[in-house]
Amino acid sequence: MGDGRPSKLTEDGKKELKEDIIKFGLKTTNQIKKHIEDKWNIDYAVSWLPTVLRSVGAKYGKPYIKNIEEGEHAEEIYS
Repeated sequence: MGDGRPSKLTEDGKKELKEDIIKFGLKTTNQIKKHIEDKWNIDYAVSWLPTVLRSVGAKYGKPYIKNIEEGEHAEEIYS
């Protein structure tokens, strides 16, 4: 059984991407998509970027705004 289509980004490219995310402080999928297009001339769909990010070891998730009224000890209470 096949492993599927090979990644557009090489293993070395994935390592570089992870370093670049940290180095340049890339935080959004649009920033990362633009960086990949500029550096490697690869056009990933925004919907595919979470998969790419997980493959480089980055954590990906929807950002949530912290509630101001939750109090100082909310992290301890709700964790």
